[in-house]
Amino acid sequence: MAAWVSGVKRFFSLQNLQFLAGKRIKPALQIGFSVGAVLCILVWLPAFPSYENKTLDWRYTWKPLQAAAPADKVVIVAIDDQSLETLKVQWPWPRTMYAKAIDNLSKAGAKVVALDFVFSEPSKKELAAQDKVLGDAIVRSRSWIVMANKLSRDETQSATRLAVESPIASLDPGKTHVGFVNVWYDPDGILRRSAVVQRRGKVPYYSFALKIISRWYGLADPPYTTSAEEWLHYGPLSIPVQKRVNLLVNYRGGAGSFKTISFENILDDEVFAGMLTTGVFKDKIVLIGPTFAEAQDNHPTPYIYGYMPGVEVHANVIDTILHQKYFHFFNDLRLYLLMLLLPTALALIIIHLKPLKGLLFYVFFTIAYFSVGIWVFAHGRWIIPLFNPLLALTITYLVVFTYRVLTEEKRSRQIKGMFSRYVSPKVVDELIKNPSAALKLGGEKQEVTVLFSDIRGFTTLSEQLQPEQVVELLNEYFQAMTDVIFAHDGMVDKFIGDAIMAIFGAPVPHPDDPLRAVQTAVAMQAELKKLQEKWAARGRRTFEIGVGVNTGEAIVGNMGSTQAMGYTVIGDTVNLASRLESANKELATHILISESTYRRVAGQVEAKEHEGIKVKGKANAMSVFEVLRLK
Repeated sequence: MAAWVSGVKRFFSLQNLQFLAGKRIKPALQIGFSVGAVLCILVWLPAFPSYENKTLDWRYTWKPLQAAAPADKVVIVAIDDQSLETLKVQWPWPRTMYAKAIDNLSKAGAKVVALDFVFSEPSKKELAAQDKVLGDAIVRSRSWIVMANKLSRDETQSATRLAVESPIASLDPGKTHVGFVNVWYDPDGILRRSAVVQRRGKVPYYSFALKIISRWYGLADPPYTTSAEEWLHYGPLSIPVQKRVNLLVNYRGGAGSFKTISFENILDDEVFAGMLTTGVFKDKIVLIGPTFAEAQDNHPTPYIYGYMPGVEVHANVIDTILHQKYFHFFNDLRLYLLMLLLPTALALIIIHLKPLKGLLFYVFFTIAYFSVGIWVFAHGRWIIPLFNPLLALTITYLVVFTYRVLTEEKRSRQIKGMFSRYVSPKVVDELIKNPSAALKLGGEKQEVTVLFSDIRGFTTLSEQLQPEQVVELLNEYFQAMTDVIFAHDGMVDKFIGDAIMAIFGAPVPHPDDPLRAVQTAVAMQAELKKLQEKWAARGRRTFEIGVGVNTGEAIVGNMGSTQAMGYTVIGDTVNLASRLESANKELATHILISESTYRRVAGQVEAKEHEGIKVKGKANAMSVFEVLRLK
């Protein structure tokens, strides 16, 4: 946990925030807003709602994992396979069986009894009396009775109209209330929504579920109105609807989520007598409908591979409205803002992360957003868009990743071209991993340690050698000294004739840069001894060098012209290091360091102080320190 907190603090450090506000913020904003804007347009394509609907199915499927309140108002009486097998009556059943069911359920205190059948044709002539038996049962019932009709399009008229297939007149003796049982699938063939009202001219037709609910509340058929906010107002009820007056059904779960009793038990007097004592139907809405497979009334629901009998679909619609378990939707403005802000936020963060960290953050970000979408669906009944934002996040990640690959490759080449001659490959790799310091072209003031070395008597030596011998000697010497500087992570700033200028602390700073510079000076003298022995063995001339080291603030950055630019340091700190190197001649020493450097390395080196030394360019005498050895 502590490591995680530390990582978060580093991520939001001033340095990172400053870098975030630098060159990468503009492309991040461009990428994020561009991806979001394109997706805001694409959401209007016909395919996109279907993809979003699929994410609804995931949410429905995982919702049952949450505990649900019991369905205390709706009971299903199922004409199931068990009833068919036990009663052994050929389907379709005689209507006298429904009459007995109504009588028994009325006796049991059911508040509403609803039959999910369209009795649009009279019984056969020899069974015509059965229609009267059912009609009489409806008349004497103390329960509200709701029956079903069916709507269809009448294409024979000049204009397409609704045709209504209603129960026969003998079953509609004034006490019966009728609602349509049609269901309309989404384009992908899934039943997610229920139409609650349809119109034939100015005449409204109410759904089976809405009729049942109106009887539950003891309402007549009040006129309905719709508002701009897509709410249907029906008496005291307000129902959120979408296009075509559709209600998104808040399914309790998959098939079998409601209390279900086999129809045979309603007709069995002994079994039903036991039910009367339990009050299972008291003040309930009782739906009677077929659930056996041959009835062909099973519908694909949002639950993956889940089919549900039509009677249970109606039960879910009723349950949604009775308990006001409506879903809340994002309006278009919220959707567009989300589509713009999410990819932009992701781009602003991952554009300055390394590829692996960027991938991990993208995965975390998308999983977090997806999880929030699932959670608010299950617990808050909010439907936040998932497919479109997740697609926007994925495209944003891929575009940012491509941009980073292209720009990082360019930046790597730039850094290698700028520094490969000056620093070791190790330091070049560090700069590529953290390029912010390397590519600050404007320059900044920071503490550095500057090392100058110079060959003693080089002018005389060069006059005694052939030009090619001078070049060969210098190249061998420079190579050896460069290797020493690189070994201590220093930067070879430049070669000035026979002199070397090296920097420690830029472009990659270390806390012990002054010590590294002094160690380099000592190692240069040791390496020179090896060269002297080798040259002497070959009969060549040898020489000595002097080294000066100073620590202090200097201006660091890329300097030059558009045609020629180099990374260097300038300032009094550099000048003093050069003067100390020259002072070795007067003091007959090999390595001199300034007081500021000595204070930082006093515990690691053995040195001799030289007081009152007049250094060229300084008005006052100063103390310098001759390095004797490392401790």
